[in-house]
Amino acid sequence: MTNISFEIQDMIYSLKRLIFVNSANHGFSELVLDQHLAMYGRNNGGKTASLASTKLVLFPETNFSYDFYFPDSNSFIGLEVQNRRGIFCMILYRSSGYSYGRFFIPCEFNELQKYFFDRENKVVNPELTVELLEKLCRQYKGHRTTDKTPTSELISLMYGDYGKFDGLYCIVPLKDSNKTSVEAFRNIYHLAFDSGTSEIETLPSAIATLIEMNRTHSKQAVGVDFNKSIMEFNQLTEDKKQLTKLENIKPDYDHIKSEFDVLIERCKSY
Repeated sequence: MTNISFEIQDMIYSLKRLIFVNSANHGFSELVLDQHLAMYGRNNGGKTASLASTKLVLFPETNFSYDFYFPDSNSFIGLEVQNRRGIFCMILYRSSGYSYGRFFIPCEFNELQKYFFDRENKVVNPELTVELLEKLCRQYKGHRTTDKTPTSELISLMYGDYGKFDGLYCIVPLKDSNKTSVEAFRNIYHLAFDSGTSEIETLPSAIATLIEMNRTHSKQAVGVDFNKSIMEFNQLTEDKKQLTKLENIKPDYDHIKSEFDVLIERCKSY
């Protein structure tokens, strides 16, 4: 029983905490994600946008299209993560223009919290800057990425833990650390936000990509447009329904045709 418990504990991957500093209409907020959570607020108050920010921290992008999440250089979004190697924090910061980078710091957020927010006076630390985070990153022997960091490196850091005993900063363990696997994960995650609007396109693509990921040999995978395939399948289904209808009325058709043939022959004789 002890061995089983250890194996289960060893495979834990959990998002523990989401932190906003001067981001998404938050001065400073901590959302505890590994417990039951209810968010209340007026319309357009940022509830959905706050949850949607998880796409920034979970996907390997390095840019954004507007200033809502990073209005200035002192805006940060943090994610505390637990994996089988322990707990680490990933802090997103605004880089140049509409881009952002990340600090991966191998410690719990409780150790970093004092650098972010003064709980006694309830104010954001005015000295919280990218330079301070860089200093903390060096202190904890962490890792920093920028908008110039290759996507392949980000993917390796954030998802590359399948069958490995490293993966210190793995957030979601994917079987293959490649763009195809990430795209499948992205499609599935989008379903949480797109439910009821785009399942026809998103779900088939996600499932089909996962099937391809599960091939035991790379040559078994096929390169096809799965959205196109699902459209062709739907068309074939409609064709089958039409053919079934024709099959069902074939006896009537044969009877009418035989009478019609008789009439044609009588017409010719006449």
